[in-house]
Amino acid sequence: MLKSLIAADFQTDTARGRLIEAYLRLRKPELAREEMNNLSEQQLNSLSIMLMRADMLALEGKEAESNDLIDQAIQDYPEESLAYLKRATRLMSDRQTMPDAVADLTRAIELNPTNADAYRFRSLVHAEMGRMDDAARDIVASAEANPDSLQLRLGAINRLIELDREQMASDLVDTALKRRPTDLSLMMSAGDMFTNAGLH
Repeated sequence: MLKSLIAADFQTDTARGRLIEAYLRLRKPELAREEMNNLSEQQLNSLSIMLMRADMLALEGKEAESNDLIDQAIQDYPEESLAYLKRATRLMSDRQTMPDAVADLTRAIELNPTNADAYRFRSLVHAEMGRMDDAARDIVASAEANPDSLQLRLGAINRLIELDREQMASDLVDTALKRRPTDLSLMMSAGDMFTNAGLH
């Protein structure tokens, strides 16, 4: 489908970007590179394509080049949260760079306070560093960043239960029910989570 749009010269840039992204998700960097070869210099230096190029380089085993490209993206786009989020996801896998990951995630949140992923990732790093109170607060913030997402809210409730923060989980359910008092799915799912955890 995307190749057809490109061939028909219909929304070519958007279609090519989606195709590159799909190839990267399929872990086919050689196909992504083929499509990138058709992009202009300006397109190659857009934030989204720079980050996809970084992913492509990482898949090709060129970690240093990939990290350099992410750093360049942050330098070129210092007010874009996505670049900080991308670098943080790389940094959070190494215990020594976890504080740097927290700093990047904090910056991403400052730039885009409704980015639930940034809160969620920062919570994971805090938990890994043994900062359970900070982890729990960020889990709540991730749910509040997108209050209409039942999936996020239920994930946050479950994670709080895992962190032994039952009261915070209960408060999150109460807040959600104030917004959605007739949501049976929320009531049943949250009830099941508490029951399965042996809580009443």
